[in-house]
Amino acid sequence: MPRKAHKDSGRLECSAVTPGTVKVKSKTVQVDAPPIGQSLEDDRLAQREFERRRDQRRAHSVKQVEEILGVGHSTLYGLFNSGALKARKLLGKTIVLDSDLQAFLAALPSAFPGQDAA
Repeated sequence: MPRKAHKDSGRLECSAVTPGTVKVKSKTVQVDAPPIGQSLEDDRLAQREFERRRDQRRAHSVKQVEEILGVGHSTLYGLFNSGALKARKLLGKTIVLDSDLQAFLAALPSAFPGQDAA
């Protein structure tokens, strides 16, 4: 089913004619695009590869640790300063070893009383 953009959305009205071509107003224009469906599969494969590599990291940047823990910059540096989470320096950049992050997460208390520690 061709997609159409409305003129009031600020975009040109266009529709897909065939894979690799788009009809803009009354002209058919060749575009450099993979066949329909292939791009989505490529994106999924790339996302899986990214996640696999991320899961195999030995060290994380401050920003990555913030995203993993779901905390902000101040909270993370509070954990560093209290000694709860160990940070290291590599060429002037603050990093956290994956083993230190895993140990920190494993040492967190249970959210609910009576739960077994895993």
